[in-house]
Amino acid sequence: MTGYESKRAAAQDKLAQEPVAYLCSPDENGLFELPTTHKACKDCFPVYTTPPSPKEIKIRNYKLSKSRHPDIRHALKQHEDGLTANEIGELLKLNKDSIRNALNTMPDVYIDRWMQARQGLREQAVWCVINVPENCPKPNRKT
Repeated sequence: MTGYESKRAAAQDKLAQEPVAYLCSPDENGLFELPTTHKACKDCFPVYTTPPSPKEIKIRNYKLSKSRHPDIRHALKQHEDGLTANEIGELLKLNKDSIRNALNTMPDVYIDRWMQARQGLREQAVWCVINVPENCPKPNRKT
């Protein structure tokens, strides 16, 4: 653990041990008055909090990016023979890694075949899209 991490952990422990407010005993209806920042009487009890974990902070600050699935689907429908991830990236002006990640999560695309890459590199997958008719009926459940 680095010096920074140990100082941070000590600060978090200190925050977790100090009460942030005090609540007095509930009234006859079982309700508490507004919490105070100091102990007002001997019946008050402390309220503690713990700071959010770094993982929670990252989740709160996470920004969702626009889904590229419709753009990729449209490009594949325009090219019935299929496209590689690199070709899709060139068409849409997107990073090929983002294209590959999107292709792997799309349920309506599949690898049709493999083709030899240029300059003797690894073979590349040629992706195609399943053309589902708009008026495709839903299956009936057996009862």
